[in-house]
Amino acid sequence: MTLAHELGHGVHQYLARDKGVLQQNTPLTTAETASLFGETLVFHSLISREKDPKVVLSMLVREIESSFAAVFRQVAMKRFEEAAHTARRTTGELTTGALSEMWLETQRAMFGTSVTLTPDCGIWWSYITHFIHVPGYVYAYAFGDLLVRALYKRSLSGGKDSPRATWQCSRPADRTGRRRSSGPLAWTLPIPTSGRRDLPSSRGWSRRRRT
Repeated sequence: MTLAHELGHGVHQYLARDKGVLQQNTPLTTAETASLFGETLVFHSLISREKDPKVVLSMLVREIESSFAAVFRQVAMKRFEEAAHTARRTTGELTTGALSEMWLETQRAMFGTSVTLTPDCGIWWSYITHFIHVPGYVYAYAFGDLLVRALYKRSLSGGKDSPRATWQCSRPADRTGRRRSSGPLAWTLPIPTSGRRDLPSSRGWSRRRRT
């Protein structure tokens, strides 16, 4: 899943390469869309091939835990981040202890009575590098996970575009830097409608003009 996730980022950046290094990065709303879509495709491909019921159960449990981490946990971390920034603006510099208390408060709100968090867990906010490098980034995981699940479900629900998940990509440029065509291109990923949902080969990718 980690490889599928990071490969999704790679594909996303590759398709945006003609934008240049100053404009090819995504906004937070779509920063994790391609990566999580990659995970979704790989998961459904693997679980459709698995025959052992125990392994299938294990995979489903892992997927539920992953969704919990991508949505509920990220939302809890966003609430911690918001509380920390609000406190900093109103009271000034914050101590490590104050940040740890905010972390425990938001994490306990998420877990409720299902998990007992000891004071030692308070410092765990310090290993989340996104808090420093890109404040507000964590919500992109929650948004991306929910968006991808909706997109994947829609791709399997029928309709004139089914069974295809259609992604809008910018027009690629040729080696001279000129556009190869006018108008955007739609990249479509075939998704089988039968019981087998294997990942398509590279031959399955098609490109068509869209007006």
